[in-house]
Amino acid sequence: MNSSLAATDNIDACFGETLYALRCAAGLSQAELARRSGLSRSYVSEVENSKRPAPKVQTVHRITSALGLDEGGAASLISLAVREYRLVQRDSALALCALLADIGALVHRLSPRDIRRVHQQLKEMAT
Repeated sequence: MNSSLAATDNIDACFGETLYALRCAAGLSQAELARRSGLSRSYVSEVENSKRPAPKVQTVHRITSALGLDEGGAASLISLAVREYRLVQRDSALALCALLADIGALVHRLSPRDIRRVHQQLKEMAT
């Protein structure tokens, strides 16, 4: 398949949807794409259905090779994976900031004894 990945020109496209479209356009089953790329069929399914985040660049290279994408198509799919990864990281950072703000507000209402108890429980959970 010689593709320039028109599907990734859509700014709202997600990696999983794009992978599904490319796999179907190539006439491959999930099992065949998995075999050609050295991945499991369940992994391909989970990525296509956005149950897993976009894969790492090395894995995307394997997928683009298995799909037979040209350089432009491969670069577009890699770019989409990187963009999605950055969005996930940004959303995670924002969620962490909100959680820390909530904890900060809660800490002011706890007694020193309660804070020590929570701290101890967190230490135990970390080990």
